[in-house]
Parts: sequence; C-alpha cells; structure tokens
Amino acid sequence: MARQREDPRDRGGRPGGMAINYKGVDNMTHATARFLIPLLRLTFPARGRRRALWCAVHGVGAGPRRIHGVEVVG
Repeated sequence: MARQREDPRDRGGRPGGMAINYKGVDNMTHATARFLIPLLRLTFPARGRRRALWCAVHGVGAGPRRIHGVEVVG
C-alpha cells in the first residue's frame, strides 16, 4: 500500500507546521481594502468647503467662492 503524504497544515502546534490564522480570514481582500480606501480618499478632493479650497489652491478656475466668510477667487 502506498503511504499517504501528510499535509503540513494538519500538524497543528508541532514544529514545521504552517501558521494558524486565528481570525479565520484566508484571503487578504478585506485587509487590502482597509489599507487602500484611506489612500484613495487622499487622492480625491474633499467635500464641500474643503473642495472649494482645494480648487482655489490648485488653480482650478471655478469662479469666486466663499470659504468661512472670505471670498476665494479660483
């Protein structure tokens, strides 16, 4: 009879076994999304008054705007 090979993931706590994932997540999609979403938010202009300020600072001509009571010309 042929001897079956032992799967290294089944070794548990014995030396040489693979690490046990205690959180139960085998793929990295959730961790990758949690890492990338804040980085993507930095690349796009912010909402509302901050968007107007971003446009004014970067020279986007959007006409006069008021930010905190001060007229900003873009």
